[in-house]
Amino acid sequence: MANFGRYVATRILLAVPVFFGVSLIAFIIQKITPGDPVLTALGIEPNLTPAQLAAEREILGLNAPAYVQYLKFVERILQGNMEIVFSSTSPSRH
Repeated sequence: MANFGRYVATRILLAVPVFFGVSLIAFIIQKITPGDPVLTALGIEPNLTPAQLAAEREILGLNAPAYVQYLKFVERILQGNMEIVFSSTSPSRH
């Protein structure tokens, strides 16, 4: 029985770096995808001024350094909140 507990503990400990590796790959893919996330969410011709676009980017945290964005990305995943509703610029509450 002690071997089983050790096996489970080992698997749990190995899952942590796998989680961070997969989340980092997902984050990098998200960041290297071409286009501005705000413009993509708002459509081809948004009727917003550059100041309003900058405000939307600030609300979504797109102006923060990449490591801060990644930490917030991981935080949202751990909370189970993996979707942003761009129309209201607030996290989804489904």
